[in-house]
Amino acid sequence: MSTGFYGTSSHSLDSKNRFSVPVRFKEPLKGETFILSKPLTGTKCLYLYSVEGWEEVVARASAFATGEYLTQIQRVMYKSVVNVTMDTQGRITIPADFCEYASLKGKIYAFGAGNRGELWNVEQFEQIGNDVADKDGNLFDFSLIGN
Repeated sequence: MSTGFYGTSSHSLDSKNRFSVPVRFKEPLKGETFILSKPLTGTKCLYLYSVEGWEEVVARASAFATGEYLTQIQRVMYKSVVNVTMDTQGRITIPADFCEYASLKGKIYAFGAGNRGELWNVEQFEQIGNDVADKDGNLFDFSLIGN
């Protein structure tokens, strides 16, 4: 079975914006240094990637463009990320501008989204419903995938 990010749990940011990385995230993060990203979709959360996982995202973006267009895409991607390193207590410090972007303060949720972890403001996360619809309003039938 491949290792990935799964599950949801409640955590707290301390007064220095430190977050204890969930044990279940440590294996897929593959080390003590990883990537914290503001989603380019505008979603108001933060993404956690292993360095390898982030390189895969960049490689996928590179498959869509070349030349100056690719350079512009890379600039947008890289200006929204920061390297973070776990301290000896298993915490990372989230930069203040990243906390502000995702409205992270006090209690937060850590959510596993397969190839990445996500950090969410509690109220925003709880507004996410279980119904998923396409652009025409057609709901996805989860029974199609056995869930």
